Amino acid sequence: MIASDTRATIAAIALADTHGRSVTGLYDYAQARHLNLTANVTGQAVNAIDMDRKTKMTGTLPDIFDNARSSYIHLAGTGGKYTGFDHQSGTHFNVEVSGETVALYDHEAASWSQFSG
Repeated sequence: MIASDTRATIAAIALADTHGRSVTGLYDYAQARHLNLTANVTGQAVNAIDMDRKTKMTGTLPDIFDNARSSYIHLAGTGGKYTGFDHQSGTHFNVEVSGETVALYDHEAASWSQFSG
């Protein structure tokens, strides 16, 4: 299962990539709170900072390095539809972006997480 804070950063990266703009903050419906993070994707270059965890995710799509967990995340796709793999947990996931809403499906947990920008 992918950690909830990691899911949120993945969602922010997918939202930034889909809309071609920076994301500054995200609302996590499961936690019912706003998250203090930013994400930017320029070309394929990813730079995301999670101020709550005091860490960042960087790299070049489809391979992103999560500094907090010293592990890679694979995120590939376009047009708001992504597939991915979290190397630390060994979990496959899907991400769907619709407008400002992002849904992430964790295959191991068999559950959806929902966020909005």
